[in-house]
Amino acid sequence: MKADIIVPTFNQEDHTIRCFDSLKEHTDNYRLIWADDGSTEESREKVSKVVECHSEVVKLWSSSNKGFIKNVNNALTFATKVSRPEDTKLIVLLNNDVILTEGWLDRFRRIFINDDMLHAVGPITSECSSWQSFLNASHVTHGFKIPHNFVSHSANERAKILANHYSDLMMPCRMLAFFCTAFRREVFDSLGLLDERFELGYGDDDDFALRMNNASMKLGVSFGSYVHHVHRGTFGTIYTPEEIKAIQAKQHERFEAKHGERARVV
Repeated sequence: MKADIIVPTFNQEDHTIRCFDSLKEHTDNYRLIWADDGSTEESREKVSKVVECHSEVVKLWSSSNKGFIKNVNNALTFATKVSRPEDTKLIVLLNNDVILTEGWLDRFRRIFINDDMLHAVGPITSECSSWQSFLNASHVTHGFKIPHNFVSHSANERAKILANHYSDLMMPCRMLAFFCTAFRREVFDSLGLLDERFELGYGDDDDFALRMNNASMKLGVSFGSYVHHVHRGTFGTIYTPEEIKAIQAKQHERFEAKHGERARVV
C-alpha cells in the first residue's frame, strides 16, 4: 500500500524539517506532498535543503497564504485527481509539528489489511488536549491503559512500549484528529474534500469524521501506534491563547449550525 503523505506548512521551518527527517527515517513506500501556504522564501529554502533526500516529493507551493483548509484541499485534489488509484492506496494527513516513530505507517497498513471495513486510522499521541493523547485515551476508549513508567521515556521508546503492549490492536471511534491520520483513498473519492467554511482549522476534522460516520465508514485508533505531536506548534506562534479559544468557539458554532449537534468522540 503506497501512501501519499500530505504535509501542510506555513513557515515554522524548524518543525517541518524535524517532521520530514522523522518521516524519512521511519517510513517507506510513500510520496511526500509538501503543501506550503505562502511561507517566506527563506523558510522554503531551509526546508528545501533537506526535502530532496526523500525519494519522491511533490511541491505544491502557494504564492500567498490561502488558509489551512484550502491548502490541504489543494493537496487532496492533487492526490485524488492527478494521481492514479492503482499507484496510491492510502492518503495521510500529517501536521508539520509531528515527530514520527518506527513502524508507524507499517502498522497502519497492517490494520487496514486486517480490517476491510476500516476507512481511517490514527495513533496515540503525546501530552496535549486531544482525546488521542495517552493521558486522555484511557478515559475515552475501552481497553487502553498507560503502561508503567511510560511518561519517562522518549518518543521512540514510547512507540516501542505501545507496540509491545498492543501490537496491531485497533479500537473503533467516531472521531479522529487529523494531525496524523491515514485514509483509504476512496474516502475522498466518495465524500469529497474538507469543508472550507472551517477556514483556519479546528472543526474540520470533527466535520469530516461525522460525514464518514453518516456514510457508514469506520474509523479507529491504533493503540500500538505512537507519534509525538507538538500541539499547536504552528497555531500557537500565530495566535494568542485567547484568540485560539475564540476561534475554537466559532468553529463549534459552525459545526452545530451545520449538523445540529456537538462533535463526539464515541
